Amino acid sequence: MKNTENNQPQVVVKKKRRINIPQAPATNNEKLAIITEEKRTQLSLTSVKQSRPKTPSSQRPLHEIFAIFEAAFPKTLGKAFHPLKIGIHKDLAQSVVREQLNHRECRRGLYARMHSIHYLKVCQTGAQRLDLEGKPCGEVTTEQAHYASEQLAKRNVQKDA
Repeated sequence: MKNTENNQPQVVVKKKRRINIPQAPATNNEKLAIITEEKRTQLSLTSVKQSRPKTPSSQRPLHEIFAIFEAAFPKTLGKAFHPLKIGIHKDLAQSVVREQLNHRECRRGLYARMHSIHYLKVCQTGAQRLDLEGKPCGEVTTEQAHYASEQLAKRNVQKDA
């Protein structure tokens, strides 16, 4: 900013044009108008913030989700790990667990379980997959077992680094 002869600050824009910035308002009415405009702006900003959907600040811990899984399906989702049926999340969405957990928590719990080291270790070629009731419903294919072993190898490399 530069000061000119009449002591008004100026802003130089693109080095050629100069824009005069008026001094602070002299009257109380002008000050009141500026304060009112600021409050309107603040009110409009707060109304925008309140209209947005709030995200949950805290998620349910995984150990609670696992406890609910274990109580509902001890044979399949208990302490012992077994390869699970492909598409088991659809069965879980229609089960009794849905009364206690929402969709996001179910998916998060299944993801954590199925990407754990214990689960990846039991996914070997020919291992029986189980549904929610503990009944066999398919086997682990060679490609699936290969994928599980690759994921374990990646985890071991990351752990060593």
